[in-house]
Amino acid sequence: MRFDTLQYFRGIAALFVVFFHAGGVIGNKTVFGREIFDQIFSFGSSGVEFFFVLSGFIIHHVHRRDFNNYRNIKPFIIRRMIRVYPIYIFLALSVLFAKYLQSYISEGYQFVFDIKEIIFSLMLLPENKINSIGTGSSILSVAWTLQYEVFFYLCFAISLIRKELGVVAIVLFLIVNLFFNYEAYYPAYFIFSDYIYLFIFGVATSVLSQREFLCKSNNALLLALGSCGWIICAILDFNATDGLYSNIRSLVYGFLSVIIILAGTNLERTRGCWNQKALLWVGNASYSLYLIHFPLIVILMKVFVIFFGNEMSNIYIILLLLISIIIILYVSVFIHKYIEKPMCKFFTTKFVN
Repeated sequence: MRFDTLQYFRGIAALFVVFFHAGGVIGNKTVFGREIFDQIFSFGSSGVEFFFVLSGFIIHHVHRRDFNNYRNIKPFIIRRMIRVYPIYIFLALSVLFAKYLQSYISEGYQFVFDIKEIIFSLMLLPENKINSIGTGSSILSVAWTLQYEVFFYLCFAISLIRKELGVVAIVLFLIVNLFFNYEAYYPAYFIFSDYIYLFIFGVATSVLSQREFLCKSNNALLLALGSCGWIICAILDFNATDGLYSNIRSLVYGFLSVIIILAGTNLERTRGCWNQKALLWVGNASYSLYLIHFPLIVILMKVFVIFFGNEMSNIYIILLLLISIIIILYVSVFIHKYIEKPMCKFFTTKFVN
């Protein structure tokens, strides 16, 4: 069963991430230097936690009948790679070419060509954080999340051989994560990252969603509680300080994502889905939006600074932000419709059908 509700949620989560990065760009001293925007939109990074839980849910929900048959591994991996790589590589190479051109146009900008870094980035392979920022995603900065997506797909593919292998992998992950200090070792800190919990949360949500008693519960109330919890966490993000909440922030958002996804899908099963074409429009284009929004935000904001300066009031900055979001949405939908979808269709026809 396809859930339009999840597409709405996906669109909202993508917009959260867009606002998060927009706040960071606006707060940068080389742009507008208004750090208040960075603070206000700090909650937006929670869209990543939601995406990870949603990914675990969808993958298990779609393939829950494919376990215990190794023949399902190949088509699963091919379909997942087609979904992730073609448009990502296309956009990454486009950004790489733009950076190369910028080194000729802009004085003081130097393009450093590191072939190993580029290959790792295009293949979505995690790098040692000693040599790179985070897990290494030098071309498209948001691509670090795709590294975790690909890793989850590979783990799930192994569990298709025998469902028990997936259970063993989860138990092993929990043991290492809880009892061993792995953070200084590469690639252990990537494999056993807390982000993996979120995919496990998603799989668990899919399993729970099949339980009839949950379909009969008050899912509207659950959805309201999950949404209120998200708002409370957003307020905590605004006043963020190092402490207990900072240490468990991802897991808290992950748990709230479970509640929202579970309640939303059960509501759609029992009551149908409300018609929100705009959110469906954004949700369908969310992958292209997620990939391209950050370089577009940087370009647009720098163009605004060139034409209007950076001394304007916050009201005008908000207006420019909204204009930027509209432009980015239209560009993302264009890329989704005329590049992403045709590419997926082409490779699916060639390698699957």
